[in-house]
Amino acid sequence: MSLSFSDIRKILPHRFPVALVDRVLELVPNESLRAIKCVTANEPCFATVGEGASDEACVYPQSLMIESFLQAAGIFLIASMDAPQT
Repeated sequence: MSLSFSDIRKILPHRFPVALVDRVLELVPNESLRAIKCVTANEPCFATVGEGASDEACVYPQSLMIESFLQAAGIFLIASMDAPQT
């Protein structure tokens, strides 16, 4: 099963700019989840990076990576609770 952004919005209460899961590519309840976050240069966390900054200055913050993992885990848990036990 896969989930679109609108499907994810029905599961999680998070909204822009803290919604950090854009799509679920594969979801097997009680087993696994593969999700993506599309990171672009206009993310709010990059707003403080100045013009002409090196590529090293544009590193996605670890705290946001962890938060995206936790949001994906929340989707997984909620989908697993709603799924029939096998």
